[in-house]
Amino acid sequence: MSVTDYVDTFDSRGDLYNHAAEINRNARDQERRYLVDLLKIQSHHLVCDAPAGGGYLAEGLVDLVESPRQITCVEPSRQFAQPIPEKFKRLLAPIHNIPCDKACFDRVGSLAGLHHLKDKQSFFDECNRILKPGGLVAFADVLADTSVARFLNGPVDQFTETGHK
Repeated sequence: MSVTDYVDTFDSRGDLYNHAAEINRNARDQERRYLVDLLKIQSHHLVCDAPAGGGYLAEGLVDLVESPRQITCVEPSRQFAQPIPEKFKRLLAPIHNIPCDKACFDRVGSLAGLHHLKDKQSFFDECNRILKPGGLVAFADVLADTSVARFLNGPVDQFTETGHK
């Protein structure tokens, strides 16, 4: 199967990802903890979660900041973004063109979304634009040639409409 666009992929299966996260609430805790540790969030930080999916990373950050409104969830797929709690700022927007001012975030975090992007460099450029001087960006994703990658590119690719490469 050919590589699909991020929005096409998650408009067609974002609800399935969100449902899986709901019924298996702790399945991804370890990968989220690793990313949260890398981000070194302080209570005053303004944080961008992109792509945010259903807000899974944001939920792991909420106790680290003074207010959930300090966390902005940017998600390009309407379907995938639906369950993001309203306590967070939510932007339905392309992650390579986030509608916000330059240098407005202290931290940018991205959990398990990069491998779905055709043009990663545009997203990296956008992170550079929206990050304050001295800010920090951290990405957590699947390493090539690992058991997780083989699972995603094997059974998930074979048994889902949109595939997985």
